[in-house]
Amino acid sequence: MDRTLGIGGSDAAAACGRSKWKTRYQLWLEKTGQLPPKVDTEEMRWGRRLEAAILEEYAEREGVQLKRSNITIRHPDIEWMTANLDGWHGNIVVDAKTSRMPDEWGDGGSDEIPEDYKFQGQHYLAVTGLDRVHFPTLFFGSTYKLFDVPRDDEFIVELIAQEHEFWRLVETKTPPTPANEEDCRLRWSTDNGQRVDALAESDIAKTFVDLAHVRKVRRAHKQLEESLRLELLKHLQDDSELWIDGSQACTYKQSKSSTRLDRDKLRDEYPDIYKQVCVTKPGSRRLLFKGDFA
Repeated sequence: MDRTLGIGGSDAAAACGRSKWKTRYQLWLEKTGQLPPKVDTEEMRWGRRLEAAILEEYAEREGVQLKRSNITIRHPDIEWMTANLDGWHGNIVVDAKTSRMPDEWGDGGSDEIPEDYKFQGQHYLAVTGLDRVHFPTLFFGSTYKLFDVPRDDEFIVELIAQEHEFWRLVETKTPPTPANEEDCRLRWSTDNGQRVDALAESDIAKTFVDLAHVRKVRRAHKQLEESLRLELLKHLQDDSELWIDGSQACTYKQSKSSTRLDRDKLRDEYPDIYKQVCVTKPGSRRLLFKGDFA
């Protein structure tokens, strides 16, 4: 599926500015063809590989015959609103998930799911007109739980409105407001060499002075934290744990040994191989404080 041709379920939270993984601006760059979709992580690849097994387990436990299709479904009245379903039966959309973060989920059988998936589920229900979404979820590759999310028409009305607003930005090539520093670096990746002369009472000057003050306070707190940390370690010495009034407060244990690449040795002893594996990484803009503000 060409994901630049509409908003799918996995885009819904980002389109509404509520995604944990992607901002509206980053999604806008993807939809306008200015930024390729992020490369799959190991977790994402395994999630897809386990999808069939999770759906098979769901069908067996629920005693249903799942319908599956690779065809992109579109909303009957909103052409840009699309869905690619893992499966469905009766009036239920089924979407398989894997997770290593059980704290973001409620008890099995509940509708307590991560916010990104809430938007995804309601988006699917908006497109299909069905009544509920089942999220069969495998935790840590061994614990199965089913989450049951009913249709929320009030939520869907607001969802469609926000997605429509986002899609207008795509159609008109109007960038959304950056939501974090990564957005700013993507939006303004190079500087123009020009200087901004600002009066002390200007908004930019006030913002800068406030930020410089916060940095100064943070440095003071960091120094205090490092001092207290040192005192704690001197108290612990060889001991592995600290318990206060019968409750575990902290541990101080040696981590497992790890293997890493010795880049200096590779460069010095195998220069030809080092040159072959080196890549040039484009420079990025950095915000540096000068003079009395450093």
